[in-house]
Amino acid sequence: LTSDESFKALAASLMDVHVEDVKIVFPHFRIDLPKSFSDDESKMSLPWHQEAGYYLSKGGCTPDSIVLSAYLHDCNKENGAIRIATGADYGLVDHTGSYLSPDQQRFYRVECPEPNMSEVAESNFGEVVAFDFKRPHRSGINTSCLVRLTFLLRATSKTELKKFMNEV
Repeated sequence: LTSDESFKALAASLMDVHVEDVKIVFPHFRIDLPKSFSDDESKMSLPWHQEAGYYLSKGGCTPDSIVLSAYLHDCNKENGAIRIATGADYGLVDHTGSYLSPDQQRFYRVECPEPNMSEVAESNFGEVVAFDFKRPHRSGINTSCLVRLTFLLRATSKTELKKFMNEV
């Protein structure tokens, strides 16, 4: 999927760069288990955070990178769609970070303050929801009886990455 040029073309359009300048980083699938796994809710739910809080320290991206979430399920407010901050541009904020299982160093979470305004990003199968690394967002709890699968990838401008790495 990461070699599919349509993701790079979408990212290029959103970042206003040429397709050749797009670098795909940190692709993975997210699985949201159904409500019958509610005992594991804290492990599956992500608090308010910026993508930058997880990924900037890993390298390969900048504060201006973006997230592309391709939903392989229908998702609405009632069954736990993602919430994304609305309003003005956001700067980077300090995140508090911790492991839900510190002894095993598992289930790492970062958290930032809840924004004043947000909206639910409802989606249909195959749709992509995109937002930038500085935009606070949080996962919704899967209240359906189905396993949900989302393909997530991050995209960055190679030119901006080179500049950012020289500044750091």
